[in-house]
Formats: sequence, C-alpha cells, structure tokens
Amino acid sequence: MRYADLHIHSNHSDGVLTPETIIKIASEKNLKAISITDHDNFSGVLEAKTFEKKYGVEVITGIEFSCSSGTEDIHILGYFDSSKTDAIEEILKDLRKHRLERAYQMAEKFKASGIHLDFEDIFNSSASVGRPHFAKALVSQGYSGDTKEAFAKYLHTESPYYVPKKKLTCFECNDMIHAHKGLSVIAHPAVIKAKYMIGDLIKEDIDGLEVYHPLNTSKDRIELYNLCKENKRLVTGGSDFHGNTANSIVQIGTCKIPYTYVEALMDKLASIS
Repeated sequence: MRYADLHIHSNHSDGVLTPETIIKIASEKNLKAISITDHDNFSGVLEAKTFEKKYGVEVITGIEFSCSSGTEDIHILGYFDSSKTDAIEEILKDLRKHRLERAYQMAEKFKASGIHLDFEDIFNSSASVGRPHFAKALVSQGYSGDTKEAFAKYLHTESPYYVPKKKLTCFECNDMIHAHKGLSVIAHPAVIKAKYMIGDLIKEDIDGLEVYHPLNTSKDRIELYNLCKENKRLVTGGSDFHGNTANSIVQIGTCKIPYTYVEALMDKLASIS
C-alpha cells in the first residue's frame, strides 16, 4: 500500500526545510504524495510541484489558516487545484501584510525592553512571519534554551511582547475556501477545546477532518474517523512536520494516510472545479 502525508510546513512559513528537501525526503520514505501546507501562502507548495517528476512524488496544493472561533484559535487546511490559486492571492496578500505589520509591532516591543534580536533575519526568513520566527531568534541569541521556553517566557498571549494577529473566523475561512473551489479540513481537531465547533463546522459543510495527526490519540482517531463516516466527510492526515531535530518523533511521514484517501480528496476536488 502507498501512503501520503498531507500536512507539512516548509521554510516559506514556519518550517525550516526547503520544498525540494521535503519532497526529496518524502521520496526516500517511499511516500506517493505529500502536501506542503504553509501558513497563508502557496509559494512553498508551488515550488515543490516543480520537483514532482524529479523525485516521483505527487504534490497536493495546500495551505493552512489560523482562524478565530471566539474562544480559541482553530486551524483550517485548504486543498486546491494548483491552477486556481491566483484568485485567492489578494486575500493572502492582505493576511501576510497584517502578519508583517504585527511582526514589526512585536519587534518594537522587544527593542523597547532592551532585547535586540536580529530583526532583519526574522523579517527575511519567510513569506509568512510569525511567532515561531521570533522564538528561533530568541534561542539563537541566547535569550531562551529552546523554542518551547521562548513561547512560555516571551510569546504567550498574555506576554507584553504579544500582538494579536488578524484572523478570519472559522466560518469565513470555510466560505472563502469554498468560494475559491477548494476543500476545507479541520486541522488537528483533537486539540480543539471547544469541541462543539467541530459539529458547528460540519453543519457548515466543512469538507473533512484531519483524523491522523501526531496529537490525536488512538481513541481520538477512532472517534474522528467515525464522525467522518457518519457525516460523509473526507478523512485526511499528516505529520504537521516543521523541521524538528533528527531525534524528534515528528518527522515527514510519521503520521500518514493510505493513498486511497488522497484519491477521494482529489475526486471531490475535481467535482467542484
């Protein structure tokens, strides 16, 4: 049986590996398909698609959005036909513009407190600058021992350095993805605290659930799989790989799905295009 990993991040957002390196590793692990789902941009996955033939790995065009539910952040993955991404680009440009403005505001807060990071490196590191880039800088410049400590000490939502990010609501995001002929999937649903939101999004025709994810327990997977089958929703999954250390349990392909699930996703995508 062939497998796929449909949730991977590259250095075009908060991952560390290039798209080519990711697809090369996927080939070495005998994955039939992957999706790079960077935050608020398609540049990484579109770059990866240029290496499909070289490495013999199919690349599904994906993206990840951080959405507001009123009580917590909920992430939604979008999967698209790569030829139809231009229409959504203006919305993405606006989201990235606000990300950059937010990053500058956070930089000013750090400067004012005497913490002088390599801000030029932060702003040039990705198409979608976010807190993970500040965390890496805090570690590399000795303010934190690791990124987990950096978030706990400097980057949590109650921190004086934190600036809220502009977000779509879950329902706005779902509607936007559908309006641009894409499929919407709730990312890592097991970690959502407001469980009622999963049911509410199913009622709003969310297309699928990320049943297979490193943070989903075996019990979670069974419950989410049954929920998909009961409501005729797509089953997806992926490692949510960002480029951790070699001994990390989360690697490309750590969490994978049978390719038959990819075929179901692509069939539905073709039916709405």
